[in-house]
Amino acid sequence: MSANKPDEAFFLDEDDLQDYEEYKRNHGGPAPEMKEEAPFTERPKAPRAKAPVRQAPLQEPVRPRPVKKVRRRRRRHPIRNFVLVLVLTLLLGMGAFAAMFLPESYPIHPSYNSGASQSLASRAWTTIALFGVDSRDQNLAEGDNRSDAILICAIHKLTGEVRLVSLYRDTFLDVGGGNYTKANAAYAYGGPGQAVTMLNTNLDLHIHDFAAIGFEGLANAIDALGGVDLELTAEEAGYLNQYVEDMYWELGTSDESVKVEDGMQHLTGIQAVAYCRIRYTAGDDYKRTERQRTVMKAVLTRARHAGPGNLLRAARTLSEGTATSMNKAELLALLVRAPLYKLDETSGLPAQELRTADMIQGQSCVIPLTLAENARWLHEILYGEKGYEVSPELQERSNYIQSLY
Repeated sequence: MSANKPDEAFFLDEDDLQDYEEYKRNHGGPAPEMKEEAPFTERPKAPRAKAPVRQAPLQEPVRPRPVKKVRRRRRRHPIRNFVLVLVLTLLLGMGAFAAMFLPESYPIHPSYNSGASQSLASRAWTTIALFGVDSRDQNLAEGDNRSDAILICAIHKLTGEVRLVSLYRDTFLDVGGGNYTKANAAYAYGGPGQAVTMLNTNLDLHIHDFAAIGFEGLANAIDALGGVDLELTAEEAGYLNQYVEDMYWELGTSDESVKVEDGMQHLTGIQAVAYCRIRYTAGDDYKRTERQRTVMKAVLTRARHAGPGNLLRAARTLSEGTATSMNKAELLALLVRAPLYKLDETSGLPAQELRTADMIQGQSCVIPLTLAENARWLHEILYGEKGYEVSPELQERSNYIQSLY
């Protein structure tokens, strides 16, 4: 350090000394003491106390809110809804109108074999007994009428499929109470109730209802549908004209004849009924029942394509020439489904390979060989049941017929 520097200027540099000297000249005294600042040092930080860790109370996990689906608003179709309501109203109105003309019911209480349980397959079908009755006085629901046609009609409840099997009227069966004779005698002895019982007990069926129709009723129903188209032979046409003439004298119906030639012809109601009655050509009664099924198939075809007006007219004619156990609601349910019906299977019973024609108990009959085998065949044809096991009651009847022949 230099000798001429005052003590107070020990840490001052050259510029500071000049300022110091100038201050003394101007103020006549020493300048205020100026101290050099100590070099900056960072003060140590006091350690911060750690805050206690808080533990959240245990809670159930929060479930996410379900996302609401945005529903699309359905478009309204006022025109379409109006049409639907209009159609439903017309159908209900037509149904009520048709119900006015449907026949009154004649309830029956047929018997069944106790050992014949109704299978699930058969429950899918509505089975009805159909009788063509030669009744001049139209008293169709009573006895004293022989059934010229006996048919078992099965209608599938979902598809509308129809299966039709004719029982030959001369078939040797138990017609009631252990009385064995021709099948068509059952209707004459006890009316439709006994005729349905005859079918149930000889074939293990569960038929609850019947429909019987006379010549005039069938003819009028066919006319209401516009007639039917059938393929005729010249021989059939000749016999057909003879039956038309017979019914003209018996019932006062039309006597219009058909052309006696081979080919397709359009038949009126009474002509179609006459065709059903032909039994003198080759095939005898077997061929006659086939003709009956042919007419039924043609009628169902016409019904499928008939308009509401024709169906209503057909319903009206049914009340004049038909007897049935079904009430009006059941008949109407069958009527409105007519466009769905399709005849799928037709055949005759006893089956060709399971029958013979011969004299038995002094009368010419169709004899089932055997009745049990024919019942099994029938259940397969009607309901698709293969290997059907007959009831003990039916087997007993089958054994008895075999013992006589």
